[in-house]
Amino acid sequence: MIAHDRELSADGDTAIASDPLPGASASVVERRQLGLADTAASGGRRPTAEDSLISGATLRSDDAPRPPSAEVPRQIDRFLVLGRLGAGGMGVVVEAYDPELDRKVAIKLLRSQRARQDSQARLLREAQAMARVSHPNVVQVYDVGVVGEQVFIAMELVVGETLAEWLAAERRPWPEVVARFIDAARGLAAAHAAGLVHRDFKPDNVLLAADGRVRVADFGLAREERGFEAATTVADNPGERPLLANTLTATGVLMGTPMYMSPEQHRGEAAGAASDVFSFSVALFEGLYGVRPFAGNSMSLLARHVLRGEIVEPPADRAVPRWLGAAVRRGLAVDPEARWPDFDAFIAALAADPRRRRRRLLGGAALAVGAALVGGALQAGAAPQMCSAGADAIAEVWDADAASRIRERLALLPDEARAAIEPRVVGGLQAYADAWIEREREACLGHQRGDRSDALFDAQGRCLDLRRRALGRAVALLGDGDGADLREATMVVAKLPPIAACDDRAALLAEVPPPADPATALAVASVRGRLAELDVDASAGAMTAALAGLAALRGEALDLGYRPLLAEVDLHAGRVALDAQEWGRAAESLADAFIHATATGADAIAAEAKARQLFVDARRADPAAALAERRHAEALVERLPTRDDLRALVRNNVGAVAAMTGDLEGAQELVREALALAGDDPRIRPVDLASGYLLNLAALTDDPAERAQLFDRALTILEESLGPAHPTTALARLRAASRAGDPQRAYDLLADRAAALVDGAAANDYETCFAYHHHLGHALVDLGRDAEAAAAAEAGLRCFARTIADEDREPVAAQTALLRGRKHLYAGEWDAAGAELAEARRIMEPHREAWWIALLLADVDLADGRRLLLAGAPAAAIPRLDAAREAFAAIGDQALDDITRYGLARAQAALAQALVAVAARGVDAPADPASETPDALRRRASELADAAESFYRGSGGGYAGALERLTTWRAAQQL
Repeated sequence: MIAHDRELSADGDTAIASDPLPGASASVVERRQLGLADTAASGGRRPTAEDSLISGATLRSDDAPRPPSAEVPRQIDRFLVLGRLGAGGMGVVVEAYDPELDRKVAIKLLRSQRARQDSQARLLREAQAMARVSHPNVVQVYDVGVVGEQVFIAMELVVGETLAEWLAAERRPWPEVVARFIDAARGLAAAHAAGLVHRDFKPDNVLLAADGRVRVADFGLAREERGFEAATTVADNPGERPLLANTLTATGVLMGTPMYMSPEQHRGEAAGAASDVFSFSVALFEGLYGVRPFAGNSMSLLARHVLRGEIVEPPADRAVPRWLGAAVRRGLAVDPEARWPDFDAFIAALAADPRRRRRRLLGGAALAVGAALVGGALQAGAAPQMCSAGADAIAEVWDADAASRIRERLALLPDEARAAIEPRVVGGLQAYADAWIEREREACLGHQRGDRSDALFDAQGRCLDLRRRALGRAVALLGDGDGADLREATMVVAKLPPIAACDDRAALLAEVPPPADPATALAVASVRGRLAELDVDASAGAMTAALAGLAALRGEALDLGYRPLLAEVDLHAGRVALDAQEWGRAAESLADAFIHATATGADAIAAEAKARQLFVDARRADPAAALAERRHAEALVERLPTRDDLRALVRNNVGAVAAMTGDLEGAQELVREALALAGDDPRIRPVDLASGYLLNLAALTDDPAERAQLFDRALTILEESLGPAHPTTALARLRAASRAGDPQRAYDLLADRAAALVDGAAANDYETCFAYHHHLGHALVDLGRDAEAAAAAEAGLRCFARTIADEDREPVAAQTALLRGRKHLYAGEWDAAGAELAEARRIMEPHREAWWIALLLADVDLADGRRLLLAGAPAAAIPRLDAAREAFAAIGDQALDDITRYGLARAQAALAQALVAVAARGVDAPADPASETPDALRRRASELADAAESFYRGSGGGYAGALERLTTWRAAQQL
């Protein structure tokens, strides 16, 4: 119920409760064959295949008529129709099954009522065009034919969404947009190499499959750019050319979708490969900036702007680099000769960020002329100016407007919560941005001075780019309100990846270098950027969404075939699954990460994966068996001399597993070493140092003074980073109270926060709220303040005055009964207390094998025994108190909670009182009177009192009141 809060942290990371998936975006991935059917657009209907032929001077609106439904046959040739997928202007698209090749296909079927000769010819020509191109980024055509008067094309069934839908779902970072368009450009390049021009490229004709692959579809307007010999056809019919060679549409007839048409298409001229470059550039401009480059809601206005090259001003809030915008604008040139000569050149331009290359070249030039006096002077003046780009880069994701948006959202919180959160969030983001700018400037200046190689400079750039990406995601989550829980705002900032990691030269140079191919390298960088963003989502509590995103990225990594990236994705997935306590998924992902990292020499990833994996394996199965993997993890970190953070992680996790085996002394030694390594390492975030290493050692140490110091240090860090009200801080305070060894210190740690949890806790905090009041009641009883303990139990019942999740109803019922029973007990209401405690026992008893349930059951038995003793039934109290004593002793240090120690002492003292009371009566004796004579009962009572007194005397004065009450009673009983 609450015991998992007391387990050792596996890695120093704080486990965040999972939030529901953020609000669904405008388009969801559906199981359909896309791109050949109509798709809706945001802000007005997107053009469909019907718009390929322009029949009027005004662009279609949402009120444009749709084609009527058509009957679809049950079978098309050999294909068995499974269902309708969509419709376009020329036909319908169905899902079908090919029994010969045992696979599903998509079939485009010409509408029978539209089966004109030119439509049939166009459809057949589309099939010929697509079948000519076999490329991963082009939808594959399998078959074509005629059934009755209908023409059909059987093609690859792509499950996913269109590029248009993907772009409309949410604002995408420019590297993600560029990566997908590069894949589409590869498909178009393959078509051009085969002599084909698409002539109708648009986002609706690009499919994003569920496996991450991008495919260009719908070559219905494609034509051969150059003549191809067709000897067989010409020999058979000397006066007839192949359909594909016949353009059908003569010069002077508009073909294509107007918003994406090139100037030559608007003029009715022949459209060559350069026309596809233009249409592609229109679509890319739209994907990057969220608006199309040419205004106009009618054909005449649109054509006027296109033919004049009058491009709209891009929105100011889009963080698109200038070099990228310039590359797209070149593709939008009115003169085809001024555009990119082909897609290979365009892809190379999109894949290369010239800013970093320019910095390297300028740095090298400055060093080359450094011997000349004037050159040296110029270098000295130019270096700071050239290395000031970091501020502009950060301004794209964090500026005064972003801070204002976040403040506006935080204003939704109660005043007290806002006052605690806002300075930590806004100030933390600003400090992070400032640190990023300073690190970027230092890297640039160092490269210009020559103390950083190109390889190191590039590695630092990649490291800083990921942190800038994470910062941007944090700002978006906190400022735009797309799923972040404001209570987790401080955690989002505290868990941003440490910028100091970008200073570790040895570690950066030890990384596996990115792929040599520029386009692949860009795609890999895009995936890594999204990994950084998903880490931010997870820190905001959206673990379900983060895991779903990681699964999608894994598909992209597999398609890219770059194994080090696959290792990274699996490691990130393992981390999130571990925090979400999805042990099976965590074990699988971490095992895969270890294999892929080991195979590719990514030692840091392999070491971290193994360290986390051995903890997960111990948590799932056998801790002793998991310890056998210890040597693998330790051997890996030996290869990483500068990575004290990973050495600390390995020792911490091995220590946690050792504690599971019962080796608390060995666990303490290992975790102490881990803390020594982690304490001064700037790569370890303060929140992780506190919630992991400090709290772990505090739970394990035998020294009360050291324990208090460790807890105080951890709480100071957490309150500074997260605020006193954050759930992680609250749990740390609870852990400190549960190991306080002093009821007054426990009371001081719990009292104020307990009240706050009742009054202002979120709906899913009822378990923490219960635990606070549970421990607070114990502290008050040990302080001799039973009336206040009853009030604390009464207040704790209000923890459950909120919506309770279905899976929590049974434990909440048990916790409610326990609090009620203790409230009645402290108020002297014996019968009511007995009924509630019996109900708590009934619910918990079937789950006794779990030690944390056994711990609560021991508490129930202790309370019930005290009730019977105070109600004048000491003989009936003896079995209950004896059961509590045995349970507390059996659980012992396994709980890492002082309740087993002070609970045991309390049970011993109460049992001694019950035994003396029975001995004094001489009647109503226990079940075995032969062995339990009054003298024997008193001897046993004396032994129990000695044990309880020994605990109280060894507590350092914390239980002075309990000790005084016990010694006073013993004197009165002459025991």
